[in-house]
This record gives sequence, C-alpha cells and structure tokens, in this order.
Amino acid sequence: MKNLRYSLLTIIIIQFLLASLLISCGDKSKKLVFEADQLRMMNKYDEAEKLYKKSIEIDSNNGLAYNNYGVLLQIQKKYDDALKNFQKALELFPETKEKVIATNNIGLNFDLQGEYDTAIKYYLQALELNPSYYEGCHNLGSVYLAQNDLDNAIKTLSKAIKLIETGDIVNKAAAIQNSSQFLALAYFRKGELEITEKIIAGLIHLNPFNEMNYAVLGDVYIKKQAYKEATDQFLKGLSCNPNSLNSRAGLGLALAYMGELDKAIEEINIALTLNKDTVIARKNAGLVYKMKGDLERAQKEWEAGLKIDPKDQALQQLLAELKAK
Repeated sequence: MKNLRYSLLTIIIIQFLLASLLISCGDKSKKLVFEADQLRMMNKYDEAEKLYKKSIEIDSNNGLAYNNYGVLLQIQKKYDDALKNFQKALELFPETKEKVIATNNIGLNFDLQGEYDTAIKYYLQALELNPSYYEGCHNLGSVYLAQNDLDNAIKTLSKAIKLIETGDIVNKAAAIQNSSQFLALAYFRKGELEITEKIIAGLIHLNPFNEMNYAVLGDVYIKKQAYKEATDQFLKGLSCNPNSLNSRAGLGLALAYMGELDKAIEEINIALTLNKDTVIARKNAGLVYKMKGDLERAQKEWEAGLKIDPKDQALQQLLAELKAK
C-alpha cells in the first residue's frame, strides 16, 4: 500500500510564487532560487543545493529559499533537515498563501515518515488558512486512506476533486487523475468494486496511457475472481510502462490464481528486482509462495514487507493467519 501510495503521491512543489516574485523582481537571492528549482527538477541535486544555500547567504529572510530547499531535502529523504527549512519558511513567509504552502509541506514531511496523526494536524491547519487549498485536501484524504479510515478518505478526496474542478489549477487534468486514483483505491478498500471500476474506466478514457489505472482495475478483477480479465489489465499497464511495479506484481498474483505458478514466480521475481523494498511486491510474493506451498518463504516475504511498513494492516493480518495455522 505504502509503495502504491507514494508511487502516486509526488512531492508537492508550488511554483506559482515564482511568476510573481521572480519575473518582476531583480533580487539576486530570488533569482538563485529560480535557478536552483530548475536544477532540482532536472535531478541535479548537488548543484541545486549549492544555489539554495547561496541564496540564503545573500538574503537570510528569503522564505522561498528555505521552503524550496526543504523540498529538495525532502526528495532526498533528509526529513529532519527538510523540516527545519519548512519551519523557517513558515516563520518568514509574510502572506497567508505562502504560509499555507509551508504548513502543507510540514504535513507532508511527517506524512512521508508515517507519522500520520501529526501530518493530519498540519494538513488541517493548512486548510484552516485556505479552505480551497486542494493540495492540502488531497494529502489529508491520502493519509486517511493510509490509516484505512475509508469514510473520511472518500469524503475528503471527493472534496479535493470538487476543489480542483472549480479552482484555477494549472494542470487540472493531472490533479483530477491523481485524486481520483486515490478515491478509487478508497472505494476498492471498502469493497465497492463497481464504483471503483466506474471511476477507473473514466480515468482510462481521459488518459489511456496511465499504467496505474490498469493496475487498480486489475486488482478489481482479482477481487471478482476474473483472473483472465485481471491479467489483461496488468499487461495493458506493462505496455504503458514495462517497469510498472504494481502491474508486474499484480500480474504475478493473477497468474498464480490461474494455476500458472512457475510463470507467477517469474513475474514476482521481476517485481522484486524492480524494487524489493516495496510492500506490494512483498505482499504478492508471499501470496504466490503460499499458493505454491512454500509457507516459510511466504512468511519471509510478509515479514520483509512489514519491515518496510510496520503499519500495513493487510500484511499484519496475512502473517497472523499464517502463524495461527
């Protein structure tokens, strides 16, 4: 779940400040932030870090430099340092619209570390500052989903989608796609398969090249025990992206249910090669090995998954049921 969630959940990078602050302003510190942002988006992290630091040296009151430097550190999973920069940005930002961004980023910092209750507190604070802030609403809904609080997840993500539809959003289609995928996952977890399928079908119509939609639809068909249809969906996902971890792991599970255990193991091994440190790969690997009769290997895979995300309820249940036998 956690991998799937963060494969969808990208670090929120707010750029609207740049247009108003950088284009009209000759301030060298702010221009350096702009240049650093470009380097960060090209994954040139070391060069970007130098410019962020230089910007702060020139103007220690530049809240934007602290905030965007925090984004860079957060991408690199340097959470403590990122948090300090977001807190400094929050202190320095003079306007509410800027404080909303820093507050949301603090929430995201705790969110990515699995400290969901603290994350919720900051997301709610961001929404108090600006009730129309869809990023905060989306993030809040995604945390509820991570906590398996499905009713609140559905309510909050539905609200986020409405905010996107009615708001002045630069990339509205991508934002709707993202929040709608999380909403579909919430309905899926609740067992509302028809609603899930309807949402995903609509998303595929809007964007037939998004691999995640096919992976979710494949999971729906597995739940319906329609394994051939599930296999077809996972293969569509892999045609969009051969390195789609969720489609690869899902394909392995679907093949196992169809009795093709050797092929299933091959697909699972590819998924683990793509990224062994993901819950979805470890969970499905355990299920496949259990069907193969290798209970020791199944237990090993699920225990490895819980090391990645100790709060994953599905893995906890699978492991408890296995040990009870």
